[in-house]
Amino acid sequence: MPAIPTGLTEPRYVSAIQVKEFKANGQPTTGGKFIFHHALMTMLDHEGNAYPGAWPTTTTGRFGWIFEPGAGELLAAGSQVHYHSVHLHANGEDTTAYLKVAFKLHPKGYAPTDRVGSVGFGTSEIDIRPMEANQAVHFWRTLDQNYKMTSYGPHMHAPGMRFCVEAIWAGRAEPINCSGYDHNWIQAYTYADDAAPLLPKGTILHGIGYFDNTPANKNVVDPRNWSGMGHRSIDNMLLLISPAIVLTDEEFQREMEARRKRLNLDEGQTVPGCPLCGFSKVPAKRSGSTDGQ
Repeated sequence: MPAIPTGLTEPRYVSAIQVKEFKANGQPTTGGKFIFHHALMTMLDHEGNAYPGAWPTTTTGRFGWIFEPGAGELLAAGSQVHYHSVHLHANGEDTTAYLKVAFKLHPKGYAPTDRVGSVGFGTSEIDIRPMEANQAVHFWRTLDQNYKMTSYGPHMHAPGMRFCVEAIWAGRAEPINCSGYDHNWIQAYTYADDAAPLLPKGTILHGIGYFDNTPANKNVVDPRNWSGMGHRSIDNMLLLISPAIVLTDEEFQREMEARRKRLNLDEGQTVPGCPLCGFSKVPAKRSGSTDGQ
């Protein structure tokens, strides 16, 4: 897709983004059959060069994002909006569509206090067998920094039915999220303040995707076919889209202390998504350990 100038003449920070999909005749596709399955956003400077930023991914049914108050993203002067990767979703009709993008800006003089990162991860090792339900695919990632997850966004393709993530710390596995999945309306979930997972460096994230490649799944065109990783709608994907705030050890400690106080937790008492909230101090990692012990 061609890059579109924002018209900004000075740098500004973005607090929220809204994207709407329209047909060529100007009618919105919301509530109808979507065309865009996913669209990856990049910002270009006035010379057409990409610059860093944690810009959200537009997916079917997900057209709005609000950034954390302390984590606004920068729009440089002369910025251009560019969708560098677009995957169109077959809807059974001869349809042309386009996207409209709107940015809500922080007041002038705003400066972010948080560092934006991601705990997103996925796998290309997808082997979906024909005519078989409840197929599970497992994948892992080890975190090399402390993170506060701000949202949970599972991403699969037509056979996808369910997506789960658990955190493993010191040999203990704890569920983070489990949710159903519908290829026609891809949900993303924003955590409440005291439910946002606080994950220390060394945490192993374990993802599990469940697939139904049978006639019972009406999203699958032909369940007699095998499918693997790919960008077409008849191929498959398995990944977690999950923006997060990167925390230093001191910031992580303060976040846990504040949560313990708000939730009135006793020493040794933990809550889901915060494996160390039972500690008054982050325990030291033993030499040679890779899983947070």
